[in-house]
Amino acid sequence: INADTIQFFAQSDQVIAISNVKIKQGSLNAESDSAEVLSSGEEIALFGNVRASQHNSELTGKQMIVKSQEKNLEKIEVYGGGEAIFRQLAQTSFENDSLIYNESKLTADRIDFFFANDLLHLIKAQGNSWTYYTPAPEDTTSNGTNVASGDSTTLLFINSELSEVKVVTSAEGTYMNPVGFDS
Repeated sequence: INADTIQFFAQSDQVIAISNVKIKQGSLNAESDSAEVLSSGEEIALFGNVRASQHNSELTGKQMIVKSQEKNLEKIEVYGGGEAIFRQLAQTSFENDSLIYNESKLTADRIDFFFANDLLHLIKAQGNSWTYYTPAPEDTTSNGTNVASGDSTTLLFINSELSEVKVVTSAEGTYMNPVGFDS
């Protein structure tokens, strides 16, 4: 943990970090205005202008709680206008083109991320949930943009790849093919 000010409270066994907070835990990097850490380090609450990244994914929100066990990331809870952006390598016809990504975006009032072995495996988004999927123009296996909304959304990942999206209650969706017509 790095911050302009760090305070340790022995009696309550907690750490408070204030201003320009930067936290690194495994593959997760996070920044916020302030943070509260239990001395065990297994739960960190971040407040104000929260941004986090892991691998090719980014998270933002007003508040974020990071939970781990034995230094392994287990869960991230994002509250207050949560937004997540996931990038997956696109399938292209170019042999050496490994930096072209398809992008998925998720927004909701609350988003919970679940991890296994430091890899994302499940996301549950609640309250005014929206998903957006945009393939890279160079992707040879995907085309068209998908937008879906509903009260809640669940995303399942297998081997860090998005496998399934379920939109529940008041579900709506739009597919925009590459030439711009809805279907």
